[in-house]
Amino acid sequence: MPTTRIESALKLANQTWEVLHSSDIPEAEMEVAFGAIFSYLAQDDAGSGSSVPAPEQLAGRLADEPAAGLAGVAQALKIDEETASYLYDIDGRELDLTIARDDLSTDRATAMREVALLVVAGRQASGIDKDRTDSGQVRNQGVHLGVMAKNTFRQEMGALNPHITSKPQGQYGRSLKMTRIGYDAAASIAQRVATRAETRR
Repeated sequence: MPTTRIESALKLANQTWEVLHSSDIPEAEMEVAFGAIFSYLAQDDAGSGSSVPAPEQLAGRLADEPAAGLAGVAQALKIDEETASYLYDIDGRELDLTIARDDLSTDRATAMREVALLVVAGRQASGIDKDRTDSGQVRNQGVHLGVMAKNTFRQEMGALNPHITSKPQGQYGRSLKMTRIGYDAAASIAQRVATRAETRR
């Protein structure tokens, strides 16, 4: 009896859960990871008929490459992909904010923290960074948008807790990890930026 599309989808969903449970993907990223892994398996299943990799093998392969891209960002920030493409330019393992300075708070320090939330959320939701983001990535985008202040940067990164937790990395850097409420905060910023962009059209 031929396999129906529903049966195939259920089979892929079960395989996806096996991959998730055999990996060390953080709970906060499970929802995005499920969609990325399901899509990966579906592409494999629709290919040449080769067998699907074992869950532990696939989890290892996914850990070595970006999994979700703009689709993952859109899902994490509760926006559509068109809006995500307004906020971000993703090229391989590189992510740039493509918003304008006017999209951020008029207060420079607040704007710098908004940049941090968007950058860390974007890099981790897209799969570019599996678990932690180097604060240098935030610094670069802050410079690009004209909100970076060298003398207060570390203080502003420390003020991100509990939205983003951090620990020392190297002599001057920090290793940044997004939390669940951090994704919610980044989503609010993204949705506000999207609304402003819509009114300008």
